[in-house]
Amino acid sequence: MADASHELKTPIAVIKTTLEVLTTHPKQTIEASEKWINYLQTESNRMEKLVNDLLFLAKSDSQEMEMTLTPFSLSDALMTAILPLESVAFESHKQLALDIEPELIAYGDVTRIQQVVVILLDNAIKHALDGSTIHISLKRRPSVYELTVQNTGTVIATEDLPKIFDRFYRADASRTRETGGHGLGLAIAKSIITAHHGNIFATSTSSGKTTFVVTLPIKPS
Repeated sequence: MADASHELKTPIAVIKTTLEVLTTHPKQTIEASEKWINYLQTESNRMEKLVNDLLFLAKSDSQEMEMTLTPFSLSDALMTAILPLESVAFESHKQLALDIEPELIAYGDVTRIQQVVVILLDNAIKHALDGSTIHISLKRRPSVYELTVQNTGTVIATEDLPKIFDRFYRADASRTRETGGHGLGLAIAKSIITAHHGNIFATSTSSGKTTFVVTLPIKPS
């Protein structure tokens, strides 16, 4: 609760200050106030996302996460989730390299699995070095499907690796504020993968190569 309150303080402060500015110029047109209105929109969107993420995790804690479990093409689901983010990567001066094994059929909630892919890829795009390539791989292993998302960026210290899936945890707080995150994405990804009886972890080398690995059982549990 303390972490959530801390995260809400900034957008609330921005909204209050912006409203004070607007109310001191009551006759100013909407066009003239566009900059301030945009601030309100940005911060309200940030608050909405934070609240939605907190509600998702609360449902996960109480085992009320809504999931529709069906057989689905994991390969196709990944491609569908990844393609819209290609333009985001391009705008950030990064490239995506895909190695997706075709026709892999999984059992689970396709929407939730795609949510995990978006979280991991969005995280990689935000923290990868300009001009670098982000590698996304999906392979069938003896008893699991293995998804990896790898980028080159800031080194994650060994002692931080077990903590990065904790709620509100930031290995690099200044960088996270810079990229607009609030430290819940990886916690949500972990809760989804755990609900699918899978596993998720990360590794980071001294050269800054960080890899997130997700394994999902081939056969439903």
